[in-house]
Amino acid sequence: MGDVLSSPEIARLGTFMSARREELALTKEQVAERGGPSPKSFTRIERGLKPRPTGTTLAKIDQGLDWALGSAAAVLAGGAPSVKPAYTQADIERHARLVAELQRTGVTSVAARGIKPEADGTQFGPDAVDALLELLERMPDGPRRSDRPSS
Repeated sequence: MGDVLSSPEIARLGTFMSARREELALTKEQVAERGGPSPKSFTRIERGLKPRPTGTTLAKIDQGLDWALGSAAAVLAGGAPSVKPAYTQADIERHARLVAELQRTGVTSVAARGIKPEADGTQFGPDAVDALLELLERMPDGPRRSDRPSS
């Protein structure tokens, strides 16, 4: 029964979860609203109740508590969680430029073939955003799809 952990391991995760929730000054309901597990699941884990949280629940814990992806699983394995790095002013400005360029050029979606998510869980890291900006800045204004002749 490799999927069922002892209560102390689950309770350890619950202790870390409670401490992080208190650090963020959030209720269990607010954690759930941020993409975290339901308040009922949160309470079950805090109390160290089996069964082992699923992979989906572990990912929700990471999301709701602003932990880096894989942190809840690391706690179950005896490690410690990692907090997502805070966005810098440069990150915020880069994102604003990207949004403005996407709107200017009429691009409504971007395919991300071959791009792996960053360690913090974001799809596009700063290098990918900079490459997109460079490409978009060379494009003319206006909608793109309507400019193409239909086949």
